[in-house]
Amino acid sequence: MSASKKHIIPLRLLTNVGEYIRQKVVVEQCRNKFGFLLLLCVSLLVGGATAYGGVKSGILLLVAMAALPVACGIIVYPEFGIMALLTMSYLLFYLMRMGIAFPLGTLMDIIQLLLLIGMAFRLKKEQNAWLLRGSVSTMILIWVGYNLLAFLNP
Repeated sequence: MSASKKHIIPLRLLTNVGEYIRQKVVVEQCRNKFGFLLLLCVSLLVGGATAYGGVKSGILLLVAMAALPVACGIIVYPEFGIMALLTMSYLLFYLMRMGIAFPLGTLMDIIQLLLLIGMAFRLKKEQNAWLLRGSVSTMILIWVGYNLLAFLNP
């Protein structure tokens, strides 16, 4: 089996994983008193942040809650990380024009760091150097090398 086909996740598996997560999180965890209290606290937190800090703070809180699963997805699935990196690079200046005062370039570097961490975990887990010869790994290494050259350039 080639390197590019080994890391492709079949749609059937994604459906099974989605159903498993739905079963474990939604059905088993949230359909009881603890789940109800947890969701009530989260909604009160977002509502309070929006009421006292404005819409931007409420949206920022929601984005922060979504950041952890996205970061895990970038580490575990490097293909998803590359797509997130390319999407953010296209939307970078559009987000700056919208008035978001956040160092979005640093966010891009953080995504690259997460990709590098994911690649290191995969190398340690599978103990194969051929992973470095794949297209995703080559893209990550070229991009990290370019950033290092840009950083070291006076």
